[in-house]
Amino acid sequence: MNILYIKILKLFSFIKTREFIIIFIIIFSNKSFADTPVIAVASNLTAPITEIANQFKIETGAEIRLSFGSSGNLARQIIQGAPYDLFISAGLEYIDFLSEHGAPIKSASEYIYGDIGFYVPNDSSIKNAITINSVIQALNFNSFRKIAIANPEHAPYGIAALQTLINAGAWIIEKDHLILAESVSQIVPFALSGNVDIAIIPYSFILQDNLISKGKYFPIPLFWYSRISQYIVSFNDTSQVSLKFREYLQQETTQNILLQYGYHPIGNE
Repeated sequence: MNILYIKILKLFSFIKTREFIIIFIIIFSNKSFADTPVIAVASNLTAPITEIANQFKIETGAEIRLSFGSSGNLARQIIQGAPYDLFISAGLEYIDFLSEHGAPIKSASEYIYGDIGFYVPNDSSIKNAITINSVIQALNFNSFRKIAIANPEHAPYGIAALQTLINAGAWIIEKDHLILAESVSQIVPFALSGNVDIAIIPYSFILQDNLISKGKYFPIPLFWYSRISQYIVSFNDTSQVSLKFREYLQQETTQNILLQYGYHPIGNE
């Protein structure tokens, strides 16, 4: 068997200091904002956590602010001083990263996990694929224009995509055929651009934006990639609103929302 190899275009993995300072000033300098807890959330959870936060405000009258991004970039913002109250991270490695760099973690617990699959847009050159084997064959023979995945340098869904490609036998993908999205949520625009034949996206995305009408989704076997667990990390145990929101995230009605978006709450496997 050939040595499995994937040639990946390197991207910058650190946010420029100047860019972070601008973000910090805009988000955190306003006094009224400073009194409202800020929750950092892995971008794959944009839709469900936004819905949950809106419902939380309706039920409690309390307001929170959400900051979405790749887990890696959010973790680096925290190390650089961003005063997030909670962090919903995709991947345990970023909690380890925070611990190693002295982040004031009060608690951390596994929360949910998600699934991934191959997405083939309707205008793909392999649009006639009817099984996952058809997609794998296209990958193995390089009979596609481009594939889009999240950047594995700072997105756990990108790591899972990389593991999938290796296990699918796609041992080489030239950089001209590979698009690395900054976060998993950025893959969808690429997939629908008309230039991408294959994308690896979370199952939850198929349940949003009517994607199933714009392409085909082929679930990837769970044993092809490490489980993509997401964790709740707390940095502030004095803010009553953030504590209340963390408790709210554990409620059955909230977890039902996550189930509707294709996520599996821990304990409900």
